[in-house]
Amino acid sequence: MFGFKSVDKNKDTEPQKSKGLFSSLRERLSKTRSNLSTGLANILLGKKRIDDDLLEQLEDQLLLADIGLPTTQKITSTLTELLNRKQLSDSETVLSVLKQVMSDVLRP
Repeated sequence: MFGFKSVDKNKDTEPQKSKGLFSSLRERLSKTRSNLSTGLANILLGKKRIDDDLLEQLEDQLLLADIGLPTTQKITSTLTELLNRKQLSDSETVLSVLKQVMSDVLRP
């Protein structure tokens, strides 16, 4: 009477085709990969100082990418140890070590 009912706008349109499980998973993983790589590039590119603030930003980016808390802690603790030993001198070194640590985590 007063127009308070919600109107189903999709009622007259064709129903959307549901994606398969694997295509949906592939799409979500590609978004995650894209967000992670873009986020890491934004953090690391152009950084001259490697410090605790940078490692905290990396930790935040890993958590946002849904890497998981235990894995993120393992990665950041390894990077922190290397930073304390003065083995991380520039952003390229951090990126290569980060890649190595992440691939080590994935190995059985």
